[in-house]
Amino acid sequence: AVGRVRYAAGEVGIMLHRNGFLLSAGGAERLCALVLLNCGGVDVPLVRRLWGVCGYRVCADGGANRLHDMLPEDQRPQFIPDAVVGDLDSVREEVLELYSSLGARVVRDSDQDYNDLNKSLRTIADHLHAESRDADVVVLGAFGGRLDQEMATFQELFAFRGVFRRVVVMDATNVAELLDAGRHRIRPLRGVEGPVCGLIPLGGASRASTRGLKWDLRAQELAFGGLVSTSNEAEGEEVHVEVSAPVLFTMTLDASPEALARAQALASEPPGGIPSTRGA
Repeated sequence: AVGRVRYAAGEVGIMLHRNGFLLSAGGAERLCALVLLNCGGVDVPLVRRLWGVCGYRVCADGGANRLHDMLPEDQRPQFIPDAVVGDLDSVREEVLELYSSLGARVVRDSDQDYNDLNKSLRTIADHLHAESRDADVVVLGAFGGRLDQEMATFQELFAFRGVFRRVVVMDATNVAELLDAGRHRIRPLRGVEGPVCGLIPLGGASRASTRGLKWDLRAQELAFGGLVSTSNEAEGEEVHVEVSAPVLFTMTLDASPEALARAQALASEPPGGIPSTRGA
């Protein structure tokens, strides 16, 4: 498995989170999907790794241009999206024609009340049908572009709560996930994720308690205009979080091939502290 959320045995209602898809060396997972956005912060090694893990891959409009342009011509036939989705005002005509001719489904949706990520997530849900609730979705290229587009990405995390098992948004240096109201156990990948992390009350005030952070919260209210937990640090193998309302949990990420190789080696060692993902 690629690190799905599941309930801990003997701990009713505690959800476990682990982004094991970053270390997976196996074949594509049918219930793991990838959305490639039209944004920076995406490099070829990370795309290759996620492409090999995710069983269904979608380019959100201009994300098709990103995929096309980052690859040498002779490698492009190995990376054909299952679908190109959106209002298609950004994808270049020759890119769309190429992917369509190689088997990609073209989903044109001109409804301007919904962004291309929303349309891509709906396409994945339609593809998986009832199995979508058991699926992980990785959204790549979620950070580093226009601020309003980043906010629109966060909006979709709220909009698709309960549709998928998890929606994880990331680029090469950041990873984030919406934690719904309740109890959570987060297992960062040693040497890849953290230690810097944050709990952001994007949807409104949330009372939070944590264990495993440098500055733990003890039934404290998180709210804009009040306390927001940024620049915190994960200090152990697990971070325990309980929140009364959804919060965005963020971590720094080093998804370089070197860091991922080190993490794969660490995964076979006894757990300890979470080393920094940044060199001295």
